[in-house]
Amino acid sequence: SFSPSISCAGVGGKPGVGLRLTLATPAQVSGVQIVSATPGGVVEILGESTGPAGRSEIGSGVLPAGSGVIPVTTSGVLSELIVWLTELPRSGDGEFPFRASIGEVAVLGVAKT
Repeated sequence: SFSPSISCAGVGGKPGVGLRLTLATPAQVSGVQIVSATPGGVVEILGESTGPAGRSEIGSGVLPAGSGVIPVTTSGVLSELIVWLTELPRSGDGEFPFRASIGEVAVLGVAKT
C-alpha cells in the first residue's frame, strides 16, 4: 500500500510522487490497473527514460473509486514504468486533508520474450 498525505493538493512543492514498477519480462503495455480507496487526484503513467530529457508521459487519468484502468499509448516494449501522482485528492479534514492511497497496481499488456 502506498499512501502519501500532505496539507495541499499539490505534492508538497515537488513535481510529483510515485511508484517505480519494474516488469519481470518486458511487455507491450496497454494500461495500468490501479486499486485506490481515495478517488480523484491526477495520475500520470511515465515510460522508460529517454536520456537526459527524462521520461515521457504515456498515459494519464484520475485515481479511481475502487478499481480502474489508466490507458497507455505507446508502441514500444517497456521494462519499467512509473505511476506518478501530480495532484492528491481531498480525502478529509485536519492537518493533512489531501491524501492518496494506492492498494494495488497491475500492468496490463502482452509479455515479449
